[in-house]
Amino acid sequence: PGKVLSGLIKRIDRNAKIGVLFSKVINFFLNVKNKFFRKILELIAGIDIKVQLPKYNSETFANYFIKNHASIKIEPSNKKRKVVIYSACFVNFNKKDTGVAALKVLKKNGVEVEHAYPGCCGMPFLEQADLNRVVDQAKKVSSDLLNFMYCIIEPLWLMPSFTIKVLSGIHFESSCIALSGDISLLSQFFFAFSS
Repeated sequence: PGKVLSGLIKRIDRNAKIGVLFSKVINFFLNVKNKFFRKILELIAGIDIKVQLPKYNSETFANYFIKNHASIKIEPSNKKRKVVIYSACFVNFNKKDTGVAALKVLKKNGVEVEHAYPGCCGMPFLEQADLNRVVDQAKKVSSDLLNFMYCIIEPLWLMPSFTIKVLSGIHFESSCIALSGDISLLSQFFFAFSS
C-alpha cells in the first residue's frame, strides 16, 4: 500500500485539480484542527497529524491570469521588457496570491507579462528519488518555456521559499544528468521569485 499511495501522492497536477474543484471541503478535512480526519490520514498515508498541509486555492493562478491580466494596467517604461511567469504547482494550486503579487509588481514596473503552466515541475518525483520522471517533467516544462524564450521573453519562476533551489529539476539535471543544451540554456535565464 505504501508504494501505491506514494505513486498517487506524486501525481500533483491531477490531485491539485481535484483539490481546487473541491477546495472548501478538502481544506476543511486537511486542517490540523480536524483531528479525527487527520488521524485517519496519518494512519493511511503516514502524514503526521501535526503537519500543516497547504490549502488549495478556490481557483488556479492560471485561471486568474486569464481573467484578470488585461485589466491590470501596465505602467510606461523606458525599456520594454517581457517575462513569462511559470507559476509552478504550489503557486498555481495553493498560493495564488504570490502569482497575483508578482503580476501586479511586474506590470507596475512596465513589464509585459505572459503566463505558462505546462505542468508540475517534477519536484515530487525528485523527493521520491524517481529521477526518470524528474527528467520527463523537466523536458515537458522546458520545451514549453523555450517557446517563450525564443520570442525574447525572460522566464520567471514562482516558487515557495522552502523548496530546494532546483528549478524544474533543470539546474539539477543540467549539472547531474547529461541533457540537451536547450535545458542548460533555459536554466541560465531563470529568475526565481520566492513566496
